[in-house]
Amino acid sequence: MVCPECGHENLSIGVFCARCGSRMGAPAFRRRRDPFPIGRWLGAIVRAALLLAIFGGIGLMCWPVEVAETRVDVERARRFAQRLADVEQTLQQQGTAVDTVSADEINNYLAWRLQETPGAGVSGGLQMSLERVRIEVSPTRISAVALGGWGPLKLTFEARGLPEAGNQGFVFRVYRARVGRLWLPPFARPWAVDKLRQALGGLDRERRILDRVQRFELGDGKVRMAASGRG
Repeated sequence: MVCPECGHENLSIGVFCARCGSRMGAPAFRRRRDPFPIGRWLGAIVRAALLLAIFGGIGLMCWPVEVAETRVDVERARRFAQRLADVEQTLQQQGTAVDTVSADEINNYLAWRLQETPGAGVSGGLQMSLERVRIEVSPTRISAVALGGWGPLKLTFEARGLPEAGNQGFVFRVYRARVGRLWLPPFARPWAVDKLRQALGGLDRERRILDRVQRFELGDGKVRMAASGRG
């Protein structure tokens, strides 16, 4: 019974309130609490929904997307590496280089580099053995995805966006990113992009070339770039 004067919930039925001593009568019975309050049920439902959302998100993050495996053509990869060396030399001599690169060439080269440097991984608190990297190019976007192993667990990091060339060099403007099959909100996208950057962290020559690119043109499965060695 709830005292109509002070609101104290009396555990036993009596004439007077155990806290304030006020006489309790019919009003106390009318104010008796519902043994199944709606607020308590709503709170339980909200907590259960939050737990389901958290565990569901973790499950989606740990569910990797399919990453196509690239069969390495070593000679083709070496020719591509020589092309990059020639471009870098041209830029060092303050020249201009224009080249069209296909996504197949990039993927073959990345697979070869990964094959040549076993043990590469994503650092920064999440040690992984990098297994595959895949780049896809279309007229409207570039997609990059990395697959790595973290013990028995397989994780993928993916970013989709557009390349831009400016005064600060190459910039990849990301408009979508995900870990596994969980698409990330805008504030969490930099984390996934950073993991991709770490996965490709050993590509120093490629980064130096990209920082000199002044124009990008995207096509179906290819990208055309113009770079200049002049400041």
